[in-house]
Amino acid sequence: AAVTITEAPPMLSDGIIDGEVLPEEEGISLVPDSEWRGWITEMPHTMIAGGTGTGKTTLARIELHERLQQGFAGIVCDPKGKEWYGLPVIGSGRKFDEILAMLDSIHAEMAARFEAYGRGERQFDPIKVLVDEVPDIMDACLDMRRRMVDGRWSRFSRQLGSLAREIGISVTLMTQSPLVEDIGMNSAMRKNFTRIALGDEAPILIRMERDSKRRSQLQELLRGERYPAALLRHGTVHLLDTRNVLTLAQRQIARPLGWLASPQPIKSVVSAAAKAESAVSTSVAVPGAIVYPPKVTSANGKIAFLLRSGYSYRQIERELSVSHATIALISKALQMRDAKIATNGTSGHF
Repeated sequence: AAVTITEAPPMLSDGIIDGEVLPEEEGISLVPDSEWRGWITEMPHTMIAGGTGTGKTTLARIELHERLQQGFAGIVCDPKGKEWYGLPVIGSGRKFDEILAMLDSIHAEMAARFEAYGRGERQFDPIKVLVDEVPDIMDACLDMRRRMVDGRWSRFSRQLGSLAREIGISVTLMTQSPLVEDIGMNSAMRKNFTRIALGDEAPILIRMERDSKRRSQLQELLRGERYPAALLRHGTVHLLDTRNVLTLAQRQIARPLGWLASPQPIKSVVSAAAKAESAVSTSVAVPGAIVYPPKVTSANGKIAFLLRSGYSYRQIERELSVSHATIALISKALQMRDAKIATNGTSGHF
């Protein structure tokens, strides 16, 4: 028999099915600094892009602070000579030759570490290199016809691959464009960088968002931001909450460890404040304070003595101003000699 509908079912309100309220469609919001501060140190390197007054220095100080807190030693190449937690600053007064010479030193340090890595070394003291005003540094390598005639920037930038994490070197580049091509790198280098875009550069990064719906949401969220900051993370673009960045950038580091320029692979130094404190500390070697046995006079002999005495690579670097790679070679020689003694009972000379 035909079914007669005598009463229409009640209309369900929007968002309700079978009496249950559906969850609202997930939107996007600003990422709080408690979260994105961890993101900025995930990748081997960082690129911070933005025009004058957009907050590049502020964000760079926050990222540098995070690295220093993780135990990195730091050095800064900055033509303007700003203060960076008391770290060594190279190139103040727009002395680009000094900066390019430092990039050569870092290039040599990287090469030495790559070689040591190839021999099986896996323990490297971490270094943080911050390079400000990248476009101006690149200009110093060009001739009047805008041709690259000085290859030092290119040599340095080609080394910024993913293996840099394995050898303990992290670089932050401060520039005006979030596109790696604009600073002389190929697009394959992008995966090695956490990229942050500020001010008018933020929309450029947002356009790299592959999800069209999310891209539209980001563009809408961006409209209300006074100091916009976009970050590209694992292929997804996020907008950062920047309300606390000025406070975060004013934090200090009690004992920042710096790195000093050298024609050879760079050697570690302690800031003036750290030197004063280390004079009363037993955990940090004070240059010149160690008493060596009378027969230990050569640099190699002193390295061997300190290794035998339990000093770390970093403490030996500070004491003798030698490179990590040199200490690694001496350490390997000691191991080979110990193995020989264990085999045939002879010692010989080191």
